[in-house]
Amino acid sequence: MPETVHTVLSKFGITDTVGPNRQALQISNLENAGGFSGANIWRIDSADRKFCLRRWPAGVDADRVAWIHGILFTATDRGFDKLSVPKICTATGSPDIGKSFVQFRNHIFELSPWLPGVADFEKSLGGERDAKLVSAMKTLAAFHNATAFHDSLDEMNGKSSPGLQMRAARCRRLLQGGIDELRNATKRYCSNASEAENFASVESFEVFVEEFERLARAVLPLIEEAARQPATLQPCLRDVWHDHVLFTGTDVSGIVDYDAMQFESPAADVARLLGSLVGNCRESWQHGLDVYHSQRNLTAADRERVEAFDWGNTLLSGLQWATWICVEGKRFSDVPAVLRRLHFCKSRIQGRAGSDRLCL
Repeated sequence: MPETVHTVLSKFGITDTVGPNRQALQISNLENAGGFSGANIWRIDSADRKFCLRRWPAGVDADRVAWIHGILFTATDRGFDKLSVPKICTATGSPDIGKSFVQFRNHIFELSPWLPGVADFEKSLGGERDAKLVSAMKTLAAFHNATAFHDSLDEMNGKSSPGLQMRAARCRRLLQGGIDELRNATKRYCSNASEAENFASVESFEVFVEEFERLARAVLPLIEEAARQPATLQPCLRDVWHDHVLFTGTDVSGIVDYDAMQFESPAADVARLLGSLVGNCRESWQHGLDVYHSQRNLTAADRERVEAFDWGNTLLSGLQWATWICVEGKRFSDVPAVLRRLHFCKSRIQGRAGSDRLCL
């Protein structure tokens, strides 16, 4: 793999003697950097610059990567400066010259600046926490403003949210017998898994099933109604959550991980980010929505979509982990990170009643 990394870096004009002091590159393999997408991350340090080399998961389509990169370039050209924008391949004679990624040994690689900051919102209290929430919501609104004029928007007008349609369909399938199948699968997994494998999941998976059954019938009509309504669709991040928002002090210094980007209602991003930052705190939800609204209008219909997205996320996130682990047999190297996610999913669904509204 070191040879592969050096070869790919050379295609972007990065060699062992980058920098005025001709200092050798320092290459740190961060593996998946705590994420779950299947990507591999290397931090590249030279005397005067830091880069992120990313190998996309196997099987990712090059056209999709090019589309995502195009959105990043567009948003940056329109003044949004919180993204890690890929470098262009400069290697003479390479078939990838002029592209924002390199295809090498059946994988796609990209090289971008290493963004400063840390994802530490959860460690913040009081005024610091409030200031970070303000910065996060202003930043998200600025990203949506920067991507609201994409060339393909006209053909997306009047369509309903694909994310809400997916969540409504998933809930219906579970209520029509899928939840019983998932319950049986989790029981089989938990009875057969070793202590090291089961992610302390016996209790968590049972909770996700029980809480879904308690809440879903009351909440599904809200999700279905929002899924039927026409929405403004534009390029959205779709996976903008706590660990993908970096802070320097109380200001957002960057947003990372763009794998899930797609045309969607901005309500999806608002719900994903607020839910991951403030959980079930209604006061913080209202404050975050007001801050976003001060930068980018949120209509009553938008707020209904945010509510529906958050309910869908709350109902289905834990069950998705149960499906990955118990049905599909996926394994995750960062067990503590998985446990944190399971704990958060459990706290969110256990803390809700079917009549709860966070977007008033």
